[in-house]
Amino acid sequence: MIGNTISVARRPAVRRTVAGTAALLVAVAGLTACASGEPTGNASSFADVSGSAVPVVDDLTALCAQIVDQKLDADTGAALAEGSGYVSRVVKIDGQPQAATADARDDRMNFEVENNVIVGCTVG
Repeated sequence: MIGNTISVARRPAVRRTVAGTAALLVAVAGLTACASGEPTGNASSFADVSGSAVPVVDDLTALCAQIVDQKLDADTGAALAEGSGYVSRVVKIDGQPQAATADARDDRMNFEVENNVIVGCTVG
């Protein structure tokens, strides 16, 4: 301390070394290669029984479709959703919209019910 001032030596914010810079370049180059958009050795779709390609969907969307296809009632659909680790709610009953929040959640199923059968299911 000199008089009423404090003397502070400034250090560089980032210390770069040749090894660190080389590692960063290798990591960036590897990520760039992965982002080329070309298929890798992994499958980009499943094939159904006929051999036709079926797009890969996430588990929640697939479960939504399964609930509608099986014509489950609202209670059974809700139990299946909860048992699978998701949240559900009924947003429409016999064509009548139900009170619901406008927030979107990627772990929630929105059921549309007619005559106590789930006829529609969306994620959000």
